Parts: sequence; C-alpha cells; structure tokens
Amino acid sequence: MNEFLFNPLSIDRSRRTLFSSYREPKSAAHSLVLTLGGFPVSLLVLFGALVLVGIVVNNAILMVTSINLLRVDGIPCMEAIIQGAQVRPRPVVVSTATTIVGALPVCLGWGNAAALRRPLALTVTSGLAASLLFTLLLIPVLYSVLATVLGPREG
Repeated sequence: MNEFLFNPLSIDRSRRTLFSSYREPKSAAHSLVLTLGGFPVSLLVLFGALVLVGIVVNNAILMVTSINLLRVDGIPCMEAIIQGAQVRPRPVVVSTATTIVGALPVCLGWGNAAALRRPLALTVTSGLAASLLFTLLLIPVLYSVLATVLGPREG
C-alpha cells in the first residue's frame, strides 16, 4: 500500500525539481484524467492507470518545457504560450497515437489471454485519448491563468 502513496509523491517531487517554480508543476498535474469505463478495478487496471499517469505527465512536461524555453529566450508570456502550443502538439499526438494503435489489438480482444489484458489496454487507450485533448488544450490555458494569477516568474 505504501507504493501507491509513494508514487504520486515522487512524481510531484520530480516535477518540482524539474521546474524551478510551483506554477508549472500545478499546470502539469491538472492534465491527469482517468476514466475507467465500467471495468472493475483490478490490479491490471491499476497498473494501466500507473502507465497512463507516466505518459500523461511526460506529455504535460513536454508542453510546459517548450513554453518555458520560449520565455527564457525573452518572448512575452502569452506569445510563448501560443508558440509553445503550436510547436509541441506534434510529438504529443504522435506518441499518443502510436501507443493507442499499438494497444488496439488487445482492446479488440485479439490474441491469447486477451480477456485478461483487455482492461489494462482499455484503461491506457481511453485515458490517453481523453488526456490528449486536455494536454493540448488545458495545459496552455492553465499556464496562462497561473501566469496571470502568480505574476512574473521567479528566478
């Protein structure tokens, strides 16, 4: 049980280490959206949710990092958000699409022991499909709101 408590804390601590501010980790954290679609929560569903959290956090970090790099170059905040949101969707969409397409045979029930692996694959694919929109749309909006509320970046 301690592993379930430790993992979110380690993700939050690593985000705070990667970003020198509290604004970026909070906007990345809001991209975690899980829908379990009526399956009973089993160990494989929880493992799929753990995989999903890692992928979604990685996608959010890609988006926030691109905005931060543009801001370091001296671009104003809103312009950096717009440019970052225009540049970073391609790697996020490609990585999400390849993961969904790779898990599609398992979702459709093809292969040996598909009934056992299907909840894991459906957890990851449905969560990735939902979180893709949130990563591409919600992260820039949250970054903008937090930049407005918290003011200029420190350091």
